[in-house]
Amino acid sequence: MAAHDKWMIDYNFQRHMAHEERQDGCHSPAEVLGWVKGVQPEPAVVHQAFSAICETRRLDKAGYAKFRNWSLYGERGRAGEMTRVNIFQDILTLE
Repeated sequence: MAAHDKWMIDYNFQRHMAHEERQDGCHSPAEVLGWVKGVQPEPAVVHQAFSAICETRRLDKAGYAKFRNWSLYGERGRAGEMTRVNIFQDILTLE
């Protein structure tokens, strides 16, 4: 797995057959696209940004929050307060 992870990181800097015929000496994807500027975020950050759902709900007088077709129990003592419903991967939390 470590070798695969290293290969994934180094992939854009290795010579690629699609660029072998270039006359400008750019033979790797990184050399060909060197003029492109931008930030490459960590994969975990990208995954978190695009897979999490976070919505705000108010707990009813019984302590439940309605989310889609579900009633999620928060806490009866917190009735009327705002809460957040988070879905990340396969985990749903009520904060």
